[in-house]
Amino acid sequence: MPPSIERDGKYGFVNHALELLIVRNYGEVMWEKIKKEADIVMEGQFLVRIIYEDEITYQIVFAAEKCLGIKAADILEHFGRMFFDFCQESGYDKILKVLGATQEIFFRIWMLCTII
Repeated sequence: MPPSIERDGKYGFVNHALELLIVRNYGEVMWEKIKKEADIVMEGQFLVRIIYEDEITYQIVFAAEKCLGIKAADILEHFGRMFFDFCQESGYDKILKVLGATQEIFFRIWMLCTII
């Protein structure tokens, strides 16, 4: 699916982080299998500053659930743990520090924001 120029989606760094999670833990071959299962046709990696439709993220998670034999909730929990590290690796650590002095504070603030 091509990237969207509309604002009804997520920046690609979420999908890119999900891609890295799968590649780092299960390999490139499994990532290609998951992309095929999710009906995602694209060359290269997700671009971090392009907005993609939310549906793409859901397709990846549910395809990973099927291909890996792991519940979607468990994949998302693993993603959450990895996403904090990904943000630090990608230079977003300053943003994370503004949002919370520690990882625990950051996630508490994030959880409150998702409830509101």
